[in-house]
Formats: sequence, C-alpha cells, structure tokens
Amino acid sequence: MIRTRVIVGSILALVVAGVLIADNGLAPWFPFLFLALMVLGFVAGRELVRLIPEQIRPSLPLVQVGVLLCLIANWYPTVRAWRGLAPGSVWDAVIVAFTFTLLTAFLREMFLFTGETGQVVPRL
Repeated sequence: MIRTRVIVGSILALVVAGVLIADNGLAPWFPFLFLALMVLGFVAGRELVRLIPEQIRPSLPLVQVGVLLCLIANWYPTVRAWRGLAPGSVWDAVIVAFTFTLLTAFLREMFLFTGETGQVVPRL
C-alpha cells in the first residue's frame, strides 16, 4: 500500500513540476498541462463509467471520446490566436463538442434500442 502511494505520489509530483516549471516558458500552449489533462480526463472518464451499475452503464468509448473532445475544445482559442485569427470564445467549441457527444449517444441508443423500457435515459 505504501509502495503504491510513493509511486503515484512521485508521478504526480513530476507532473506538477512539468506543469509549473516547464510550461512557464512554453506559454500560451502549455503542453504539459494539456497532456496532464488528457491523461487525467481519460482515467477519470473510465473510473466514472465503472462506478455506474452495469445495466445502466453508458458506453465507455463514447464517454472517453466525449471527455477528451471537451478538453481539447478548451484549446480552440489558443489555436485560433496562433493562426492569426481572433481568439473567439472557448464556450463555442466546448458546446459543439458536448452537443456532438450527446447526439452521438442518442444515435447509439436509438440504434441499440430493443423495446425494453427504463434503460435508455439513464444510459444517456
């Protein structure tokens, strides 16, 4: 138990050092923060899906892709500014990513619907 805590603590300390020290000179891209968010989002999405009972559990790949799309959408203004365009609002990209994920979940549930009631809405 203590060995696992030491290993995970060391990894987290390296990630925080990368975010705080290495990203300082790489503004406005912050690649260590981006990578840390992608990994943590991937792991958190997987953990969240596994906490839900199996009969109403949403699709794991869809949840993970949706989380990663929403996290990637936060870098949209930075990419626009790098290309010489007006940065725009971060919410536009996040709302599009969320809407795409939700519509994909609806289409998936419509495709898999077998007639049993009470299972579709909780999975969404």
